[in-house]
Amino acid sequence: MSADSGAAVALILQQRCCLLDNKIKNFSLVSKALQMKTDQLVDYIEKQEDYCGLLIKEYDEVSNDINSVQAVIEKYSRELEELRFRIKQCLSVDASKNTQSNPSNTTSTPQLILPPGQTDQQPAAVTKLRLRAHLPNSQFTLVEIRPGQQIQHALGKKLSHRGLQLHELVVHRAGSGLPVSWEDDAVQLALSGEELVVDFAHKSLKRSEHHFQRKTFFDKAHCNFCQKFIFHGIICKCCGLMYHQRCLPRIDMNCVPVLEDDVFYTNDQLGNKQ
Repeated sequence: MSADSGAAVALILQQRCCLLDNKIKNFSLVSKALQMKTDQLVDYIEKQEDYCGLLIKEYDEVSNDINSVQAVIEKYSRELEELRFRIKQCLSVDASKNTQSNPSNTTSTPQLILPPGQTDQQPAAVTKLRLRAHLPNSQFTLVEIRPGQQIQHALGKKLSHRGLQLHELVVHRAGSGLPVSWEDDAVQLALSGEELVVDFAHKSLKRSEHHFQRKTFFDKAHCNFCQKFIFHGIICKCCGLMYHQRCLPRIDMNCVPVLEDDVFYTNDQLGNKQ
């Protein structure tokens, strides 16, 4: 691939990124409007008796619409993340080819394709570094690195969205297997092109899969993912966590870690209740 062809591919991918970004924003507005409608239905159900079940039926239909919209948003978000990674690869190839073709001028800055609205006065400032990490349960993520950022800050948000906590995890290099500290500089790892592997620190932490069942919450309850009110949803029979159906694609599919002592304590409690 020549430098010109690489730049052309990167430009096409950038245009596709802009299109996907607009689609995600539009679908997010639709999701927000549907969520507002469900909140209104919940308020109305709490204030009046729904003898015919029409309000609950309408609530279920709107919730299904929200699930469909969220699935589209997740699909476009994954595609957008992959496109940005491909753009980075194209720019890296162009930079290496330009360096090889001009060995006498090693200090020159490779030409970058900038997003609309940005100038090329400081090309080094807009060069983006990304770090790929393999997560537990066969998941992976790709994060953008900022100067001076530690690994714990770069991956912390992605991990928390999956129900994973830093103090339960360890990280090491994917290629060599050498351990890495959460306080290490993420920029240096991103520059080296090394991928990371995140795993659980203690194997004694049980991570069994959720056993979900549908449930109607007549008492006031909140989703453990989005923290919003939940009326129709699902509950795990093992750990007791509650979620909206629409939040299911974005949660960690394993139960919260349970130590052996906690298992015995929970069993004793259940026995006393019975």
